[in-house]
This record gives sequence, structure tokens and C-alpha cells, in this order.
Amino acid sequence: MDLHSHEEEIVCYDKALKINPNLPQALFSKGVTLSHIYKKHTEGLSLMLKSNEYEEEMMNGFPIGYFWIAYTYEKLDKIDESLRYIDKGLSIDPENLFMLDFKTNLLAFNFDKNDKLKNIAIAFFEYRLELDNHFKSLYYFIKAKEIHDENTILELLKKYTAIVKFADLGTFTKCELKLPDLLKFLLHYDKYLTLRQTYPLSRYLNHLISPNHSISSEFYEIMDLIFAKSFSDAIEEYYKAGNMKLIGEEILNGLSFLPNAIFELIPNEEYTQDEAVAIMAHTYLEYPNIAVCELGIQIGLITGNFGLEKVDPADILSDSWYEEFRENTLIYINL
Repeated sequence: MDLHSHEEEIVCYDKALKINPNLPQALFSKGVTLSHIYKKHTEGLSLMLKSNEYEEEMMNGFPIGYFWIAYTYEKLDKIDESLRYIDKGLSIDPENLFMLDFKTNLLAFNFDKNDKLKNIAIAFFEYRLELDNHFKSLYYFIKAKEIHDENTILELLKKYTAIVKFADLGTFTKCELKLPDLLKFLLHYDKYLTLRQTYPLSRYLNHLISPNHSISSEFYEIMDLIFAKSFSDAIEEYYKAGNMKLIGEEILNGLSFLPNAIFELIPNEEYTQDEAVAIMAHTYLEYPNIAVCELGIQIGLITGNFGLEKVDPADILSDSWYEEFRENTLIYINL
């Protein structure tokens, strides 16, 4: 199995089962491979359940086995049975992240099928938030609870994440941003935090710093949210097709909102004509460089982490996008 020689793997199981047709480990392992590798879910599930009949105690020392049964039931679109078995696994190993993530995803994609599943999902997402501040669970908790009030959403973000501490709804209104439109950053916020550990926002300080005004914490939070959303959207696109051009376009779509943050970057103060000209010139020249740099960082991390072929960000960044970004930068500076 580890060598991915699955035909030889099946031969080995069959030899073992010829000696002992009821050998639980061989029955279960063959069932997993038939389901996971060969997509023969019905046949694979039958073998896994049969092994359980002969030695149910085996599963107490191998709770991840319940994951494989749950996985196969999910593939057969038997969600209630899938939940039943993943709960069996979690009852033995309640903090197993692999099984917790499986249940999170299972409920995330199925909670809207009926009220029973929705109630189970809400309770479980709440449990995961209390257990480990699970960001994806926060996103789906908001969706399942149908929370649209921006004040409530902001309170939840402040409680369970560190991305918003100082900004209030007035900040988002000023920047013409709707908080619900940014929420997808939660889907891959854990990966984004890893990116920011290596490439902190402080690297952009030289592009932003001005002798004429200070930079507010609220601005950094808005910029952080825009970057996190573009990164999350790019990873979602990777899972759809793995096309690097489309991934890059998702990043650019997210970065297009960066000029909105200029409303928070430059305070609404009275400036002399020379100060105003200096601020406008500096922002117009440097602000696009931030977007280009962030594009390169996000593309580099995604290609490296997911084993994609490296691409030159210049091949994704079109002249038309860059010119539109510069034009929007100029428009927002003048507003």
C-alpha cells in the first residue's frame, strides 16, 4: 500500500483471506483499498462491516477505522450512517483532528439538507469553536445559524480570531466593504497565518510610511482581511481544478479591494498643499507595489505547498489589471 502497488496489495489480502476467510485485519484493509483507491464503495464497505462482526474489539485499538467506514458511507451519500460511525471513532479518540476535520467537512456540506442535520451541525461547530477556535467551523457556524447582522459577525470574529481587534463597523463602512463578503477568509485562515509568520505585514511598512500621517491599526486589519480573503479564495480554486492561471486570477480578484483600504490609510485631516501632493504621490507610486509583492508571495506559497509547477507572477499579472489598480488607487486617494 505504501508503495502504491495496489494490485499487489490486493493479491496479498486475498492470500491471507484464502488461509483465513474471516481474518478481520485483511477484510478491513482490503475494504479500505477497494473504497479509497478503486472507488468500489459498496464492496469495500461490505468487507469493513464484515470484519467488524468478527472482531469489534479491534476497533477500540484502531478508532481511525471508524473514519474509513464513515468515509465510505459518505461516498454512498448515506450521511446519517457516516455521522454514526465517525461519532463512534470520536467517542474513543475525541480529540483526533483527522476525525474532527472529517466531521466538520461532512456537516459543512450537508447541514442544509434538513433541520436535523442543521441542528447537529450548529452544535458541533460550536463545540469545535470552544475546543480549538476552529476557523472553518466559525465560518459554517455563521452560515448554518444564518447570521447576517454585521455586529454579531464582528463580535464572533473578535472572540475567535486575532485578525480584528480595533476595527469596528464604521471602519468597514468607511472602506466601502461588507464584512459578510470577506468571511471566506476563515476557510483557510490557518494556512494564511503560516504565510504571515514567514512574510509579516511589517514588510510593507516602507511602502506605507509617511512623514505626514501615522498608519492606524485599523488599516493593517483591513489590509490583512483583504489578503486573507484573496489567499483563501485561491486555495479554494486550487481544490477545484489546480489550474495556476485561475488560482492567480482569484488572488488578483481579492487584491482588487486593496484600494478601498486607502480610506483608512490616509486620515481625514487638513493638509497643506505640499503635504497633500506628497501623500498622493507616495501612495500612488508605492501602493501598487504592495499588491504585486503580495501576489508573488501568495503564488509562491501555493505552488510550493501543493507541489504545483512554479510560475512567474508576471505571467499572471496583466497590464490591464495593473493599470486598473493604479487608476482605482488614484481615485480613492482623491475622494
